[in-house]
Amino acid sequence: TAPTATVGDNTTKISTTAFVTAAVAVETTRAEAAEALLAPLASPALTGNPTAPTQSPGDNTTKLGTTAFIQAAIAAAGSGMTNTGRNKFNNAMFRLQQRGAGPWTTVQYGPDQWALNFVTDTISWSVVSLTSTDWTNAGDEEAIFALQNVFTGSSAAGAFSQVQGRIEDVHRLSNKTITVSFWAKAASGTPKVGVSVDQSFGSGGSTTVTGTGSSVMIGTTLTRYSVTIAVPSVAGKTVGAGNYTQINFWYSSGATNNTRAGSIGVQSGTITFWGMQAEISSTVTPLEKVDYERDVSTCRRFFQAISIIQNQSNQAGGSSVAGSGTLSPVMRTTPSVSIAANTSSNISSMAVGAADNTCVYFSGV
Repeated sequence: TAPTATVGDNTTKISTTAFVTAAVAVETTRAEAAEALLAPLASPALTGNPTAPTQSPGDNTTKLGTTAFIQAAIAAAGSGMTNTGRNKFNNAMFRLQQRGAGPWTTVQYGPDQWALNFVTDTISWSVVSLTSTDWTNAGDEEAIFALQNVFTGSSAAGAFSQVQGRIEDVHRLSNKTITVSFWAKAASGTPKVGVSVDQSFGSGGSTTVTGTGSSVMIGTTLTRYSVTIAVPSVAGKTVGAGNYTQINFWYSSGATNNTRAGSIGVQSGTITFWGMQAEISSTVTPLEKVDYERDVSTCRRFFQAISIIQNQSNQAGGSSVAGSGTLSPVMRTTPSVSIAANTSSNISSMAVGAADNTCVYFSGV
């Protein structure tokens, strides 16, 4: 036996069993009191102001969402997803095809509002139908029409091929951060798609500003991709009539334009696009799919294919014939007019034109 030291003693004295039992009891009491203050792992009821790391925008997991994360998500939604018109592209799903479905092998417009451009490369654009497998991959059975290009890139320095989406009024996107998104697939391999922004200042305006491109690597499954771009300010620029912002989607590029093309280099293959979107946002939001009627009306401000039927018979030789057609909606400016098809007979010296942006006419003898 030995004397039992006082609880809490921390010297070289002998420790009896009574001292150990008392010390354990004190520690047990302290631990139980501390644990009573802790929240359980299952369904904790926290008090005060608990904090946690703020996750990156767009995180869609079971991680804790802080108030900062939620406020950022609300701000992104309020500035984009809930606003009609957040997608600045017209005919984003290639539904309107006033010029037909192709194939197009020259520099021209294809599906409405989409300009086809290339130098030296061999290309063949056309509007194609997507499959039920594509619907599943896109998560949307409205993925019906797509723009496809079968192309062979040339190694010539100035060679390139691209499709352009033009957005009226350069001020709309200037000095803003935009996110450009699209669904794409390749027939084979993993080619790259370059994306860049140009600012065209119109007639009498400043020299066009061309931007450095970004690129994404695509696969053979219809998948959504996106890039974020800071569009320059137009402060100090002279802005003329017919100005616009142009977003380029590059298929292939030689050395001259490779930086603009996101350094994709010379490529060949088959690439299909659907669901194009350009929005003022630093994050991608769901594709805005406008009503077809509004899409048609917007596109027809820029191009209209109309028919004028004029039935006349028993006209004296040398007499004239004339007709007119109303433009609906009113076009953004007085259009240039050409004859796509003429089924008239016994009429020579056919002439066509536009009085203004509301009416076109023809005349002949």
